[in-house]
Amino acid sequence: MYVFIIVFISVFVIITLLRMYVNRNWELIYTAFGHELYSRIREKLDRKGIQIKTVLPNHGDRGKITEHLTQYDIYVKKTEKNLAAEALQKE
Repeated sequence: MYVFIIVFISVFVIITLLRMYVNRNWELIYTAFGHELYSRIREKLDRKGIQIKTVLPNHGDRGKITEHLTQYDIYVKKTEKNLAAEALQKE
């Protein structure tokens, strides 16, 4: 029983550290709710050639997702943060 708990906690810590390492060069720039808003934000960033990474944090149960309630966390590279902020402020 204790071995299982120790292994589970170890795996959890390793996964968390790997995620932090992989995402260390990315920063959250915008959180959009709904596919329509996400598409508009993505289009603005695409026009400027800004690479994005999208995470759906509350995407556990795919069967219950509705397009207008889905949360999209949009990340950009830290080096492009200012350019992305500028692109989102225009229009």
